[in-house]
Amino acid sequence: MQINQDNNKYILAWFLGTGFFSLIVMLMFFGVKEEAKEIVFTLLGSFGTAFGMAMSYFFGSSEGSKEKTKLLGER
Repeated sequence: MQINQDNNKYILAWFLGTGFFSLIVMLMFFGVKEEAKEIVFTLLGSFGTAFGMAMSYFFGSSEGSKEKTKLLGER
């Protein structure tokens, strides 16, 4: 499989989603030690923000902008 620039964003989004939901599941089943709560919740917030940005890219205005550019290029 040849990895190019287009595949990289899909791979990154996949890892962000997997990491975000894996962290949530781990928190639900294993909990967090009191001394590690701040670090773990900071990590969860960072993953959540990155996951939200990836979803916004694929399903938000960036996707619409890409389609618009494609349609304008066909004229």
